[in-house]
Amino acid sequence: MEISILDFIPEGKSNAIKRSGLATLTGLTDRNIRDAIANSSDREHLIINLGDGRGYFIPTPDDMNDVLHVYETEHKRAISILERCREMKAWARDKGGENDLQMDLSDFGLGVD
Repeated sequence: MEISILDFIPEGKSNAIKRSGLATLTGLTDRNIRDAIANSSDREHLIINLGDGRGYFIPTPDDMNDVLHVYETEHKRAISILERCREMKAWARDKGGENDLQMDLSDFGLGVD
């Protein structure tokens, strides 16, 4: 029987659980827990971590400000990563290796406005 990490992650910030607690409850390794969280979190079952050491939780409407904070943080990080990739692609193109890098912003569903 496969374990669903969603069965072990509580609702609400005040009930957040650390990965070490999840490891104790599930018997999974830290790597498997991180993978399970990444694979289980979606629009219907959002799992967030504020990065403040409290752990993971499924937000409730009372946690809206926390969700917006995590969104802003993740969005900035994603844009930063994409900008760095663009720099690497430009560098490779300048050095004659442009065919080795096929990624561009459109690969991520993003267009240039």
